[in-house]
Amino acid sequence: MSLAKISLGNKILLGAGILLLIDSFLKWNHASIKGIGAIAGVGGNFDSAWGYGVGPIFGILLLLTLAVVVLLTLVEQNVVQMKLPDLPIKISQLVAGLAGLTVLFGLIRFLTHQSYPGIDVGRSIWGWIGLILLLVLAVGAFLRYQEGDSESSAAS
Repeated sequence: MSLAKISLGNKILLGAGILLLIDSFLKWNHASIKGIGAIAGVGGNFDSAWGYGVGPIFGILLLLTLAVVVLLTLVEQNVVQMKLPDLPIKISQLVAGLAGLTVLFGLIRFLTHQSYPGIDVGRSIWGWIGLILLLVLAVGAFLRYQEGDSESSAAS
C-alpha cells in the first residue's frame, strides 16, 4: 500500500476524521459560575461531543464515515480483495453523503449546549478545534466527491 496512490480527498477525510474522533472525546464546553464563583474561578470543562442531544448520532456517523473511507481505501489499494456491492448511487456520493451528515450533526452539536441556571457555558479550545476539523472534513468530502469513483473501486 502506497500513500502516494491514495487520493487527496481520501487523505483529507482520513486525517481529519481520525483527529476529529480523538477530539470528540475531549471536553467541548467550558462552564463558569456567575457571581462569587466567577470571582473565585470556579468552573471547568465538561461535556464531550458525544455528550447529549445529537452527540451520539454525530459520533456514530463519524465512526461510520471513517469505516467506509478506510474500507474503500483498502479496496482501491488492493490490500483487501472484495467486490463492492452494487448500489443505486455512486460510491463517491455515499462518502460525500455520510461525511456531509457527520458535518451537519457535528455543527449542530457544536452550536448547542446544555444551560444551567447561574452558570455561563461556552466553548473550550477542544470545541473550536472540533469545528475546524469539521470544516476540513467537509472539504475532504467535497474533494472526494469531485474525484468521483476510481476505476478499481467501480470495477471491483
